[in-house]
Amino acid sequence: MKNVAVCIGCGCTDNNACVDEYRDVCSWRKVDRVKGVGVCSFCPKELVNKLDNTTSPVDELTGLREALKEDMLQIEKERVKTGTKPGVRLQFDKNKLH
Repeated sequence: MKNVAVCIGCGCTDNNACVDEYRDVCSWRKVDRVKGVGVCSFCPKELVNKLDNTTSPVDELTGLREALKEDMLQIEKERVKTGTKPGVRLQFDKNKLH
């Protein structure tokens, strides 16, 4: 069974390809099954050069999860500081979260 790859340009996958207005589907210009990333035929060919420097989707999701944890901690600190009850929407300036 092959690893499912994700396009670094548009996010399409082996199981969810791009479809154009003529109902043609994309294919891989280049794919790295070990990293699980590639560049599809609908994305600019210049992205192929970036594949060697691309992290895997798992690594990217781990980074996003850590960033989300930090944001959630900031939100909870603001909630405690303001005495706002859970379930009440807080207004934030995105630039002040980090």
